[in-house]
Amino acid sequence: MTTPDGDDQESEGDDPDTTLLRDMRCEWSPLHWAAKSGNDRLMAKLLAERPGWVDADNQKWRTALHLAAKQGHIRIVKQLIANPADLELRDYNECTAFHLAAKHGHEQVMQLLLAQCPNLIASPAHDGLTALHLAVRNAHDRCPGLIVEQLLDRCPRLIDVADTFGMTALHYAVELGQTRLIRVLLSRKPSIIETRTKAGWNVFHLAADSCQDEVIRMLASPI
Repeated sequence: MTTPDGDDQESEGDDPDTTLLRDMRCEWSPLHWAAKSGNDRLMAKLLAERPGWVDADNQKWRTALHLAAKQGHIRIVKQLIANPADLELRDYNECTAFHLAAKHGHEQVMQLLLAQCPNLIASPAHDGLTALHLAVRNAHDRCPGLIVEQLLDRCPRLIDVADTFGMTALHYAVELGQTRLIRVLLSRKPSIIETRTKAGWNVFHLAADSCQDEVIRMLASPI
């Protein structure tokens, strides 16, 4: 294969699977499609025939594990872990599969990944965003409180972690009007209400700026 600069990357000793994966770098491998669709039978067949594809990434640097975690396909995640996929690979947003599971509200996938690699929970993604930040910013109706509670049960110090803008999970919950999550976070550490962003804003500033009247009333009353 020739690079955009005109250099020939392939040599006589190149492994055929490696060469094929390079050719598919800007596309999705068959494993990506199986992971996204949740087709565990196809995944088993592909992993048996092409085990070297397990960590192949696409144009967004996402592997099959990233896609399976994002979609919440627990059986696919189990298959990939067993093969074994690298749980710490990051996509273009510096997200691991664990970050995507937290972001999209897939509690079972989160627990499975953490059982294999506990240090994933405190590892930040782009802009210093932790799994807790992502869970709050993308809260899902089915279990937003549950995801947040479980993250804090496993790693209580996440409640104090600020991103590169000085925003904690509470700041984002206030900005987005997530009253249920605000109560969860404040019940864990009431003093977090005093934390300010790098711009010097506290939760009342954020609530007022985003016209969150209900949040302002709630913050002004005992939780």
